[in-house]
Amino acid sequence: MKNIWKHIIIATCALVVIAYWVAGVIMAHRLVPPPTCNDVTLRILDGAERQFVSGNELAGLLQRQHLYPMGQDMDMIVSQDIENAVRKHDMIRTCECHKTQNGRVIIAVTQRVPLIRVASVSGDTYLIDTDRKRMPLRAGMQTDALTVTGNIGERTAKHEASDITEWLKDDPYWNKYIARIEVDKNQQVRLIQRSGRANILLGDWSEYTTKLNKLRHWYQGSRGLDVDSLYQCMDVRFKKQVIGIKGI
Repeated sequence: MKNIWKHIIIATCALVVIAYWVAGVIMAHRLVPPPTCNDVTLRILDGAERQFVSGNELAGLLQRQHLYPMGQDMDMIVSQDIENAVRKHDMIRTCECHKTQNGRVIIAVTQRVPLIRVASVSGDTYLIDTDRKRMPLRAGMQTDALTVTGNIGERTAKHEASDITEWLKDDPYWNKYIARIEVDKNQQVRLIQRSGRANILLGDWSEYTTKLNKLRHWYQGSRGLDVDSLYQCMDVRFKKQVIGIKGI
């Protein structure tokens, strides 16, 4: 019986000690204020390649949505909310937000990459990026996106026009010659070349790799012949044929 009481007393004392310890931890936590954000770093990772957005612009976006973290308790800052808000910006492709133990918040972004610039006959002007998404064309934007003009809708811009543009950019021969793409009312495609070279009448969007490879072989087989002084347009619409046209 004495042993039982002894165990009860020991257990009670242990519980009291644990209770005091827990209470002490809680009080200490209450006395020490949570850390606050003392530094916000906005990194535009591809800023050397393109300048479509600035750190000040992104900071303003977060401030308007009451998400700018400076001075806020670190425990109350939700990285996902910041990322979601920044990703909605027209010029932003990716965003990652990290918190550090010393009160810093680091926001790292990459910008969208324009692939083509569309100027349709309807007056609609915009960009399609490498993710095949529409993005606005801001005044003063500097981009090497290939221009597509004429009777072209957004669906065609995101698919057929973007397909051929990606192929042209990757092709070591044609990449240096094609300046823009024109689409007429009958959806006939014409490639406008740089440096006074003859235009290329491609026809529809189909089999463009076959058509352009055929023309390249023809050019390379015509060495010594000043093709561009003879013709204003090269018609590659028909299989196994390259037709030089003197008038457009």
